[in-house]
Amino acid sequence: AGIPCVIHHHKTFNPRRKRRWFILRLLARMAVRHLTLSDQTRKDLVARLRFPDERVVSLPNSVDTTVFKPTADRQALKRELGLPTDRLVIGGIASLAPQKNHGASIEMFRGLKETTDGFHGIICGEGPLRVELEAQIGRVGLTQHVFLPGNKRPLHPWLQAMDLLVFPSTWEGQPMVLLQAMACETPIIASDIEGNVATLGADHPGLFAVDSPKKFLSQVNLFQSDGGFADRILAHQRERFASEPSLNDYLERLHEVYAGVCRAR
Repeated sequence: AGIPCVIHHHKTFNPRRKRRWFILRLLARMAVRHLTLSDQTRKDLVARLRFPDERVVSLPNSVDTTVFKPTADRQALKRELGLPTDRLVIGGIASLAPQKNHGASIEMFRGLKETTDGFHGIICGEGPLRVELEAQIGRVGLTQHVFLPGNKRPLHPWLQAMDLLVFPSTWEGQPMVLLQAMACETPIIASDIEGNVATLGADHPGLFAVDSPKKFLSQVNLFQSDGGFADRILAHQRERFASEPSLNDYLERLHEVYAGVCRAR
């Protein structure tokens, strides 16, 4: 029909997924602009699909800081949500899908229980692995410590109430939940995959190798035993988030991209 197309790439592309890669290559020829969530993905697309630089724009996500912001009273918020106030609330927020790697979080909780009972684990979300994850929780003896409360809306009170967000994904683009947690000043421990590193920075103190469950557990153990470690995480996240574009900046850049496409047409 002669209508210009813009493709938003919400995850880092993977040429090894041959069917998707083939489809992407076909669609790419039809698009006048490509928007990526990180500069690395932009560089990958330019190199692999041989695009001119001007056709691919890096446009990281942003969050509404009038909604996602620190809570004035975390303990009161915990009570409101039915969470315990006498222990650490350690949570994950993501679909119950393989790439989110929640099984690693459950194994981390199992290791944590060997040294302390002073935590309450929650994994918010829904997905195809619910039955499998519930079985794993039961198998490792965590039915009184780790819970799957399902999807939660609105999301921001749950992020504000968490003492720690854990995010062990094996595959991400630019995770919104990490930006939202930073806005809420919730400390994060996350896997060192490309999308997480692009969001948090390579020098974030809470990163761990995605293939190292021992490092995952040791980071959480350090968080609950060393207040200075938590302070370093928060200091880094505040500095990092301050450098992120605001929601207004994001909308202005998005408008520029689409206005440019329309003018060209």
